[in-house]
Amino acid sequence: MRPSFDTTRSRNRGFTLIELLVVTGVAGVMLAAFTAFYLSEQRALRHHQVEIEISQALRTALEQMSRDLRSARRDITRDYLVGTGGANPTFTNWTTSQVEFELDANDDGDKADAGEHKGFRLNGSRVEQYDDGSGNWMTLADFADTLTFTYLACDGAAATTAHDIAVIKINLTMRGPSVGGLPISRTETEEVRLRNLHCS
Repeated sequence: MRPSFDTTRSRNRGFTLIELLVVTGVAGVMLAAFTAFYLSEQRALRHHQVEIEISQALRTALEQMSRDLRSARRDITRDYLVGTGGANPTFTNWTTSQVEFELDANDDGDKADAGEHKGFRLNGSRVEQYDDGSGNWMTLADFADTLTFTYLACDGAAATTAHDIAVIKINLTMRGPSVGGLPISRTETEEVRLRNLHCS
């Protein structure tokens, strides 16, 4: 007599240990891959956000410096329309990392009013702007790496005196915190021509 097999019992037995281990392993691999992808996307998103923040801070700082420097004249007592007047330059400090100048913002013929002394400098990792009202340097932008000013005369040669300055080139590099091992750095250059100048 042959032994009989109960087929209904074998159908309801459940999963074997090997089957459970295979499913667990496949699920683990899929979960690890998804986690790695998710973390990579999060790092990329954060990197992009920091890039945008650095670019916005850089553009804001450059626009502020450009606007104020453009309004500076080499000599507020000189009438550049007719070519007469004094010879006192408005630049009180002009180095490669700092510029300070005075201007007649309200056109009253002097530079003694509030807001008529301006300046910009690099201090550590900050671009600072001189606040004439308080007499202090205030932060204009963080994460600055380098800030350099180049002073040119009308003919494009390097300015030798403050009175010669007609164009100022600003070079600003900002470096953000590293995200996911990727450094973030932006550099821009702006060339500012002083207004009310008549170069021949």
